[in-house]
Amino acid sequence: MKKILIISLFLFGQQAFSEVIPSDQLTGIYKNQGKTDTYIDNKIENKLDSVNNILCYLHSLRSEEFVNQGNYEAWMSVKLCDKRTNDLSIFKTVVNVSKIGDKQVVKAKASVSSNNIKIRLNMEIRASATKANPLGDLTLNWKSTNDEMGFAINGVLEISNGKIQVVSYEDDQLHNFFVSDVAKKQGSFLMNNVQRTFAFNDDFIKTTTTCFDRSQPTSTVRGYHVYTYIPGATPNTVKLDLNGGILPFAFSYKDDEDNVKHGYANYHYTYLNGNRPDTIVSTSGDNKGTTYTVTYANNYIDKLTTVNGIEQGIVKSIEFDKSVAITATDIRSNVAPTSVYDFNSESISLFKTAEEGEAESLSLKDGVVLIGKDDNKKYIVKAEDIAVTYKVTDFSNCNDLVLPTYTPPSITPSVIDVDNMFDSNIDKVSVIDGVIQ
Repeated sequence: MKKILIISLFLFGQQAFSEVIPSDQLTGIYKNQGKTDTYIDNKIENKLDSVNNILCYLHSLRSEEFVNQGNYEAWMSVKLCDKRTNDLSIFKTVVNVSKIGDKQVVKAKASVSSNNIKIRLNMEIRASATKANPLGDLTLNWKSTNDEMGFAINGVLEISNGKIQVVSYEDDQLHNFFVSDVAKKQGSFLMNNVQRTFAFNDDFIKTTTTCFDRSQPTSTVRGYHVYTYIPGATPNTVKLDLNGGILPFAFSYKDDEDNVKHGYANYHYTYLNGNRPDTIVSTSGDNKGTTYTVTYANNYIDKLTTVNGIEQGIVKSIEFDKSVAITATDIRSNVAPTSVYDFNSESISLFKTAEEGEAESLSLKDGVVLIGKDDNKKYIVKAEDIAVTYKVTDFSNCNDLVLPTYTPPSITPSVIDVDNMFDSNIDKVSVIDGVIQ
């Protein structure tokens, strides 16, 4: 994070929060509530994770069950395969699958739509995943366009004999690539227009320029669950005090042409994929499945009314007090923050200024008690999203890892054929989040 960002941060000084409840003393809702996502954050695992997300998406289409049955429609939540994202949108995919030849090669073509993004896919599956060949054998070509941004990405993924290759081009210019020989635990990739090689084992990751120690992970929390603090509370007696409102949520609705669309309701804004609806149905949170009549103000949702006539608004994020006395907070080094970017129930961003104007991201411990700026109430936090990075170590520690000779990828995208891939004549959704309906 650069100096200009540090200058813009609110200087926090050597202050701290009023109270920290040790993790082993948390009881009731504070001990048990809240799903936590943990993910590895480094260049090599990120690339492999991207491949896994693609394979997860392909699996969610359940194409093996619809061979030679014509066009069918599948929906997938973005969060189904990418646990790190807060994107609540839905990918709607029209798929057509056929088997050809004596070897029963499966060929599929698909058309994907989500907001302004359109993706066209051609896939050939030559061998399904097995214990002996857990990755299977396939080639996937895609073209992604964004009507709003005006760019196109062409890409190809090939998995064959335990080797993964992924290449993408933006407007015919090489954009990204990743090559991995899974059995040999080595490969190459492109980062910031520089070609690099890598090798890894259970102890270390070695790249062209860096060695990472896998036994020394560093954890940083990116998100938190926030609850009203009532000592001794149980899961059945307390939730976040919403002051008559409900938490931001995703919803579905039908547009003027009776097509199902999706959106997101927040106190500060309303995201819509299509026309502004009068009626919406919640698809997330504690109010999942509830139907609301909507009243708007300044193009955001002002009031929600249930079929029983109950009126609710959307809860405003709680601002926390920055002025109270502090104890140590960071889950790694127990240092106090010197800067704060966001400090509310939707986003908590704490930093300590490091050398040369860089900022080190800090994290609250589970059990930190915060004070509401406006209501003076106590709130308690638990980690929600945790990113794990590995400590950079002496390059000599990786001497036993031999970097391969750099090998450029040997694949290029092919022309996409998705003729007659429309959902206008499909009267039902056949697959939702990998579940056949």
